[in-house]
Amino acid sequence: MLHVGRTGDTFHLPATQHRSTLAITRTSASAMRRTGSQSPAISGLAKQPLRFEANAGQTDPRVNFLARGNGYTLFLTGGDAVLKLRASAPVQNPRMAAALTMDPGIAAKQSAPRESGAVLRLNLAGDNANASASGEAPLSGTSNYFTGSSHSQWRSGVTDYARVRYHSVYPGIDVLYHANNAELEYDFDVAPGANPALIRLKLAGAQRTDVAANGDLVAHVGGGEVRMHKPVIYQQTASGRSIVDGGYTLVANNEAGFRLGAYDRRLPLVIDPTLAFSTYLGGNERELMFGLALDPSDNVYVCGTTYSTNFPTTVGAFQTTYAGAEDAFVTKISADGSTMIYSTYIGGSGLDVCDMIAVNAAGNAYITGQTSSSDFPVTAHVFQEKLRGHTDAFVTELNTTGTGLVYSSFLGGGKASLGYGIALDTAGDAYVTGFTNSPGFPTVNPIQPTIGGLQDAFVTEVNPTASALVYSTFLGGTNSDLGYMIAVDSTGAAYVGGFTSSVDFPTANAIQDVNNGITNGFVAGIQPNGTGLIFSTYIGGSIRDGVIGLSIDGAANIYVTGAATSPDFPLKNTTQGLKGSRDAFVTAFAAGGESLIYSRYLGGNSVDFGESIWADADGYSYVTGCTRSTNFPLKNPIQSTYGGGTKAGDAFITEVSREGGIVFSTYLGGSADDAGYAIAGTWRALARLHMWQTGYPLHVMHGYAIAADASHNIYAAGKTVSTNFPLVNPLQATYGGLGDDWVALITP
Repeated sequence: MLHVGRTGDTFHLPATQHRSTLAITRTSASAMRRTGSQSPAISGLAKQPLRFEANAGQTDPRVNFLARGNGYTLFLTGGDAVLKLRASAPVQNPRMAAALTMDPGIAAKQSAPRESGAVLRLNLAGDNANASASGEAPLSGTSNYFTGSSHSQWRSGVTDYARVRYHSVYPGIDVLYHANNAELEYDFDVAPGANPALIRLKLAGAQRTDVAANGDLVAHVGGGEVRMHKPVIYQQTASGRSIVDGGYTLVANNEAGFRLGAYDRRLPLVIDPTLAFSTYLGGNERELMFGLALDPSDNVYVCGTTYSTNFPTTVGAFQTTYAGAEDAFVTKISADGSTMIYSTYIGGSGLDVCDMIAVNAAGNAYITGQTSSSDFPVTAHVFQEKLRGHTDAFVTELNTTGTGLVYSSFLGGGKASLGYGIALDTAGDAYVTGFTNSPGFPTVNPIQPTIGGLQDAFVTEVNPTASALVYSTFLGGTNSDLGYMIAVDSTGAAYVGGFTSSVDFPTANAIQDVNNGITNGFVAGIQPNGTGLIFSTYIGGSIRDGVIGLSIDGAANIYVTGAATSPDFPLKNTTQGLKGSRDAFVTAFAAGGESLIYSRYLGGNSVDFGESIWADADGYSYVTGCTRSTNFPLKNPIQSTYGGGTKAGDAFITEVSREGGIVFSTYLGGSADDAGYAIAGTWRALARLHMWQTGYPLHVMHGYAIAADASHNIYAAGKTVSTNFPLVNPLQATYGGLGDDWVALITP
């Protein structure tokens, strides 16, 4: 499609040229994905939403509506769907979902059909051939066809819709076709008392159809395959969500139906989440993933550290060659996972680690971490242009294309300083937390002007150009205190989480003003411009507990996760006790920090760590980490069994409701470790402390990150040494080296 911005309408070239143009464009986009770059024209085209055009004579009269996706054209007729698959580009996950019943997500593998013009017809066998069709949610633009020299063949003002509904395809059952971004989906709407067993999917044009071991329905078409994800079905009841057993069943050659267990026919059935993409990211050595963020378009930014000289970078990126013993990296991936928009090293001749990333509305990426490189890339006129300690923190802003630095500065004193968390306010100030053992760490308008003990947390606000610090303060007692994560609300108040072994950590308006154990977590709120503490509290029991991840929602409620070994960790709205030797936990503080909304363990019979948490505007939280528990609590999982691993085990991804209940929870991992080699959670930081207290350079063994968008799509990232990590539509389909990163999207 060619889009003319002046009118907002969609104009189509004559038919022969139109087909050629699309084929060339898609092939070029695929080639760009392989080289890691993408032209603006192709990028704009690939991101266009799927539009359903009413047939006004521009195609066969039997067609009611048509749509053009990435690698396929869709024709809707009589409730049936006809997919014409183009060999010039692989189908990039034209995912179908079923809202009532099931989530048959069509996800074509990288091995797309090879035969030009291969066709798959999804026929609703035994349906009402006279089902009426209606477009829903008209879109602002229209489609116009000017084909041939005869005006009688031209069509203008063709209405485009976001959805198409076929009414009563079976008694009491509608089918609704729609899109999630550029991905095709469909729902069966089943009225109370209607019989979903009537639904039959006949896949005409497939050489054969199988139900895979994981429950997916796989149609083999033209040398490739189109895959519909296994449905996981549940109902919302008065006591919560109840799983309904169900899945595909083959009833004839290339014909499938749905088997459903017992369910309440008075209540609706709901879709489960499905894996939309999952990919390796790495070179021939080790990669360690620590940070993840989204921009307003839901492009995914990940950061970490790499030992690989062939880590995937993109043409024109800021730094395309490996500079030292260990370099930081930043990679930007499109929202649907189909394109690496940019990927760059950032580092000098020493050891460089990126621990966290934040993104502003323009798509600029802000990162923090630590470096021992005196030649780490910095820009002129920043607040600190030279390395002061054997290891300093850094604060760096990348432009939206990843081709250059807006600013970059060291942040440190005479010994060692580590940046762990970064956040942004609406004015463009960056807030950094971490920890330092440097008495000379820069302080400006401090709450605490001097270091309190062995090492203190720090909180620093940097102005929009990094020319000066707004405030910078120590935060700690007489022992060890580590700041791990930071978030900023709409007023400029900063919220910091970490852990402490100090019995005199500064507290204010605390729900717990005593350190009950060897280490406890802490959560603190700092007033705008650093003028004082809003609150500061311990959170923990009698052994070892620590806060590793922190996030805030739209109402400034505060959500933290981490790891607990204490059987008396403070709980609220739960009766579940500690299950293993170490459990993850999720705790929600009300705004102001003076009360708990809920607090719960999250774990099974072995070792579990919460590494990262993301809270959405509605108060739902999303947690990721690692588990060795074979009975980790699951709900509507995309991977229901523990994959393996003897050290870190599998990743887990869990969604928690506003009240602290589990909405969704799954394993994600292969047969080896999917969270790191040997160090996890709280002990990761303790190991770092040992290294930098002895003067050795800094590096770590694993990391996790998570975020969710406004549609409750979950983006997660981490570390794996599994050569069989579960992949869907991967940018990188093969394991690269001694340990790769992974990035995944799970859609609701």
